[in-house]
Amino acid sequence: MLRFCVFSQTLQAQTISDADQKGIMACYNEFSAAFGKMDMAGIEALLTENADQITPDGSITRGRTSVVANMKGYMEFLKGLPKPDKVEVKLIGMQSRYLGPGLILTTYTEEKSISFGSQTKVENNHGSGAQKNERQMAG
Repeated sequence: MLRFCVFSQTLQAQTISDADQKGIMACYNEFSAAFGKMDMAGIEALLTENADQITPDGSITRGRTSVVANMKGYMEFLKGLPKPDKVEVKLIGMQSRYLGPGLILTTYTEEKSISFGSQTKVENNHGSGAQKNERQMAG
């Protein structure tokens, strides 16, 4: 016998404050700029010691040192690919929510246009990250 139960609870989402939204955008912009330049020092500066990374294939990497090593390997792979003539990235969606005091989860979708001569490929990339909010943690 198979039983299936659905539990539903109405939760009121807490609106992300303007100050926190500015911090989220600053972090997103810093990460995007560092990734675009393949600047591992810039990316590493954004990661906490207990950073986790989940790759598109579902592999999990734990700890800043391991995440940085994994990302360095990925960037070396990217450097070996043909360099496009033009790359444009546009943020097309972002959602943030508080996970608990001092911790915010953000998911986003980007549209990336990659051009080689007259050929342009458009793809959507999805990402997420959790941010510590030191101001909220102190308060």
